[in-house]
Amino acid sequence: MRDRRMQMLVGKKEEPITPIINSIDLLFTEKGVSTIMVMGGSGEYFEVADTVIKMHEYLPACVTEEAKRIAEEFPSHRTREGEPKLGMFAPRVPLPSSFRKSFQGKEKLSVKHKQLLYFGTSELQLAGVEQIAEEDQSRCILQAIMFLRNYIDGNTDLLQLINMLDSEWDSQGLDIISDRKGGNFARPRKFELAMTINRISSLEIK
Repeated sequence: MRDRRMQMLVGKKEEPITPIINSIDLLFTEKGVSTIMVMGGSGEYFEVADTVIKMHEYLPACVTEEAKRIAEEFPSHRTREGEPKLGMFAPRVPLPSSFRKSFQGKEKLSVKHKQLLYFGTSELQLAGVEQIAEEDQSRCILQAIMFLRNYIDGNTDLLQLINMLDSEWDSQGLDIISDRKGGNFARPRKFELAMTINRISSLEIK
C-alpha cells in the first residue's frame, strides 16, 4: 500500500508497481471481477469498497455506512496512480511442445496427495490452491490435462480449452477424459484446473 506520505517520498516514476487499490473498481467495471480483501491494518480501502464487513467476536457485521462516514471525515489524500483503463489481457496460448517435454518416453501420472501431483517430470505443488478439497479432484485434474493435450494446437488459448472441457463435462460427465471408468473422479472448478496447468514446469506460452 502506497499511502500519501509514501507517494510524496517515492514518486510514481520511481515506483513501477501500481497498488491494487487503483485497479479494484476497474477490475469490476471492465472485467466483471469482484475483489475480497481481508485486512485489519489499513482503512485506505474504505473509499473504494462497496461493502465493508467487520468481524467482532467471530461474528460478521455490515459496517459500510460507518466506514464511508469515516472515509469522508478522514480522507486519505492519496493520489490515484496507474492507467485509467486496464485494457486487454493477453490470452495464454499453450504450445503443444510444452506437454511433450513433460514426458521423456513414459507417461507418468501420480497423485501423492491432493496437494502434490506428478505430471511426467513435473512436480506440481498445489499447497496454494486451497479450493481443492479431495484427492479425487486432483486425480481428475491430472487426467483432464492429459485429455486437453489432444486439443492444444498453438492457436487455442487456455481459457477456450478449459471452457470447452467444462462444457463437455456438463453434457457427458467426468468419464469423458479417460477410457477407464473407475468412479474416482471428482469435478474441480475451472480455476483450479487452470492454476495446475500453469504450474507445469515445461509449460510454454505463445
